[in-house]
Amino acid sequence: MVDISVLQKEARLADLSARERKKTRKQATRRKFVIGDLVIKHSANNEHLDNLILDLVNKHVSNPNDRALFGLLPIKKREAEKASL
Repeated sequence: MVDISVLQKEARLADLSARERKKTRKQATRRKFVIGDLVIKHSANNEHLDNLILDLVNKHVSNPNDRALFGLLPIKKREAEKASL
């Protein structure tokens, strides 16, 4: 017979782990937002940075909807596979 307190402790541990994963995801999302905002602000006044970012996006972003955000055309399937590497 399984002790109920053991089950309660396991459930509590699982809940704490889920909360920690959620907190970590939120922090990662926030970091991405802050960095993205910073890059966008600085690239508006820096042509070299703007070109560098556009080049990176062009080389590494394969999702057609994401590419459209930057005014880029969709890439062919074979090129998309290369870009994801």
